[in-house]
Amino acid sequence: MPDLIVRHAMTYGNPSIADVLAELKSQGVGRLLAIPLYPQYAASSSGAAVDKVCEQLLLQRNQMSVRTISRFYDDAGYIDAMKNHILRYWAEHGRGKN
Repeated sequence: MPDLIVRHAMTYGNPSIADVLAELKSQGVGRLLAIPLYPQYAASSSGAAVDKVCEQLLLQRNQMSVRTISRFYDDAGYIDAMKNHILRYWAEHGRGKN
């Protein structure tokens, strides 16, 4: 995917959502997929992050189209990634005591 640009932004830190959106706009990005990095949806976390993205986009004259993913806790790819991470950790550090 040579045309795919991946950036991270933070609601309460740096790089800020406003700065990253401005950077993407200056690069001519026309479509945005916003994925809050919380696997489950909660208004106080995922919802707040999406709200901030939308607030910033409303300030732009020529808005890019935006799509959000609100939850991914049950996505097979996410579950496999977590499983593989746990298995690697166990292989390196052991499973611990019950």
